Amino acid sequence: MKKSLIVLFAIALFFSCKQEVKKEMAPLPYNDIGTNLHAAVIIGDSISETYSVEAAMIKYHVPGVSIVAFQDGEIVWTKTYGKKDSKSNDAINENTKFQAASIGKPISAIGVLKLVEQYNLDLDADVNDYLKSWKVGGEFTKTKKVSIRQLLNHSAGVNVGGFHGYPKTKPIPSLLDIIEGKGNSPKVEITSIPGSAFSYSGGGYAILQLLVEDVSGQSFESFFQEQVFGPLKMNNSTFDQMPKENMALGHDQKGQTHPDGWLVFPELPAAGLWTTPTDLAKFCMALEDSYYGKEATYLSKEMAGQMLTVTNNWGLGIGVRGEGDGKYFFHGGGNPGSFKSLMLNVFKQRRGIVVMTNAGQGDKLHDDVLRSFSKFFDSNIFKPKFVKPIELSEKKRAAINGRYQFKKMGEYFLEITSDSLGRFILYDPNDESRVTYVAVSETEFVDVESGNKSSFAIDPETGKVVTMNYNGAYTFQKLD
Repeated sequence: MKKSLIVLFAIALFFSCKQEVKKEMAPLPYNDIGTNLHAAVIIGDSISETYSVEAAMIKYHVPGVSIVAFQDGEIVWTKTYGKKDSKSNDAINENTKFQAASIGKPISAIGVLKLVEQYNLDLDADVNDYLKSWKVGGEFTKTKKVSIRQLLNHSAGVNVGGFHGYPKTKPIPSLLDIIEGKGNSPKVEITSIPGSAFSYSGGGYAILQLLVEDVSGQSFESFFQEQVFGPLKMNNSTFDQMPKENMALGHDQKGQTHPDGWLVFPELPAAGLWTTPTDLAKFCMALEDSYYGKEATYLSKEMAGQMLTVTNNWGLGIGVRGEGDGKYFFHGGGNPGSFKSLMLNVFKQRRGIVVMTNAGQGDKLHDDVLRSFSKFFDSNIFKPKFVKPIELSEKKRAAINGRYQFKKMGEYFLEITSDSLGRFILYDPNDESRVTYVAVSETEFVDVESGNKSSFAIDPETGKVVTMNYNGAYTFQKLD
């Protein structure tokens, strides 16, 4: 079964001519971030093996990577690796644009908050007070109205978690058609009581896209060019779905170039941003400066504080976690195509990192880099999991081996076998993925790459395995 994306992260940056000097004079120790990667799961008590980004690229079939680290308001390290396209020798550089996928949501959120400040909108008013081209409705809005704040922090009860993208050569539906369910995703609707719970929703950001256009009278793309990208000097960022030059192409989990190079996402704030790690760093540090109330900042201190306040599990457009000096904001992104990226800003310590990749397994690579970043700065944000496997008897291994069915999805099966080292290999024939587990008890198993846990229920009378709980989320029935 495909693993869930671990969402999420942030970074910011300073102005062009000073950046160039800093990049040339960046102290060599920051290179350790790119050479001391380590696994999510450590077998034993200490890290005995590290590897480089280049080695991780080979392991995960990632053709291209671009990384920026920043500290105290300045970029301190930039590094690019590999190629824009596995079929060419065109190298990634600092200005190469990647599809940012869901990382576009926090960028869009800061633009929406600028719109709120400019037009004196009320974050908690009925969003229908401002929408003109379409209105939110349905039975769940009869007593509770949808607000801008709820749309930003995924608590408005809107369906449609994400979008699938469209081939460049096919007709592209309009935003209103997509909202009405005339594209390749369901109709955008309110399916639960607004404000009652967190439910991650790309559909909510499609509504915010309409809000920006209806209030400003501009296209979403032109509003962001004038009000966000220009002021923040995000010179390589665009919502244009047909960027003209220096773009990375998407690749699948095996590193093969996507047939179309990339997919088009007319759902711009949810999935359509093209950008670079440097530009995302500029965004993060602008938000950081606004939070601390520095002069001439992008948002007011009060608005930045609201953006980084958690309500119903999320900030306004961005994840916020941690306590005290370890508090950080973040977002991750992954589009079909495939692009996988991550940004994170420990804003209480004024340091962060952005990693962008152009392949389906890029999330594994950016997590490895984040652990290296955390170790470099002696941070507790993203530490590995240390496990001590136990050895199961041949009889108990045999009881676990076999086929499992997720009956809620009908003919969806997984297969588990054990190898000569006593590890367990879970194979998903639906997407040909494999997960390697070690046993930490007779019923609990840890994925050696992600650290995710799966467990088995055993009939006490027969000793037979009855079910497997996969990653704490899905229950599979054991088949005899």
